[in-house]
Amino acid sequence: MSKDNLKCQIEKIQKLLNKLLSEECAEPRDFDTDFECLSDESIDFMDAIQGYFDDEKDYLLLQQIIEVFIIEFNKYISSSQSNSAECISFILDIIYQSVVLINEQLSSNVAEQIIKMVTLYFQQFSEVNEIGLDVLSEVTISLKEQIIPYLHQLWPFVIQGWDSQETLTKLSALRFIQDLSTSCKNSFSPSTEILEQLLDYFDNIDNELQVRSQIIILFGDLFLNSKDIVLPHLDRVLKALKDGLQQASQYAQSPSQIDEVEQNIFEQYNQNLIESFQCINLSLEKNMKLFEVIQSLNNFLKAVCCEEKNPSYDFLIACLGLIADLIKFYKEEVKFLTNEGYTQYISKCIQESDSSNYILKYFQDNAKQIQ
Repeated sequence: MSKDNLKCQIEKIQKLLNKLLSEECAEPRDFDTDFECLSDESIDFMDAIQGYFDDEKDYLLLQQIIEVFIIEFNKYISSSQSNSAECISFILDIIYQSVVLINEQLSSNVAEQIIKMVTLYFQQFSEVNEIGLDVLSEVTISLKEQIIPYLHQLWPFVIQGWDSQETLTKLSALRFIQDLSTSCKNSFSPSTEILEQLLDYFDNIDNELQVRSQIIILFGDLFLNSKDIVLPHLDRVLKALKDGLQQASQYAQSPSQIDEVEQNIFEQYNQNLIESFQCINLSLEKNMKLFEVIQSLNNFLKAVCCEEKNPSYDFLIACLGLIADLIKFYKEEVKFLTNEGYTQYISKCIQESDSSNYILKYFQDNAKQIQ
């Protein structure tokens, strides 16, 4: 895909957007046809951006694309078109894709324009949704600590997103909190109220597993990035982690028929439990309260790290990394972990896949110290 071809695609999308704004689309049938064309062109264009950028790493062009579609957004947000929200969602998708690719090369000026754009979008439609939150998350990742001056402005959107009845919007709000904590470190201070709400939600096993999964990994990141802020919630977080591990163990041991989507959700939940445990462990280094959760971890690993369950390579790497960290901090007190069948199984799988893997070497080096 050449730069000229990309520019041609941009022009096509601009023409469709302008047509949808015009009186030519007064008939619903006309709008539906043109909207479908816009949908197809937008999807093709996002694929083309990815392909072009993979080859060229042209950050300047990505920034120009973002600026072009901010202009298109401004046309729609000020229009009285009854279907403008649907068209704006495609504009935001394209901007999102571009910000993901541009990453830390996003200029502070364009970042500020995007923040203003999304703020106006939320205000115009009196609703915070996942695409707007996802765009803000990517801007946060790009700006890192430069996002701090905007925290006061952006935090209400987090609250509104979390309060949404839509699962996808809740998930986006949680990822946004996670990205804010990573970018701002100790300058980020979420309210005690929302932290307690998140833990209350997690404690209810009838709530959406996807959301509970995102909550537990969020607390792991909060401990890693802003420990002093969440330390007062340590007992509740560890109870949540212990309960989560026990629930996952019970699920793994009970046969059930689930579809591929549900299976993926459970696998991600297991991954997030391990990664959250690791983040909290790294944050605290050695803490006997955390040590009390290790037996639940042991039972969990027995249930999921075996040939029958066929865990993914990435999951096994995460598990071995956590075991190695625990050995490093607790030494003789967790020596039993090195003798467990699942530890041997994990090591064998990684050894067969990549004998030079640095996590495997890290585990082996730590294990030698307690033999």
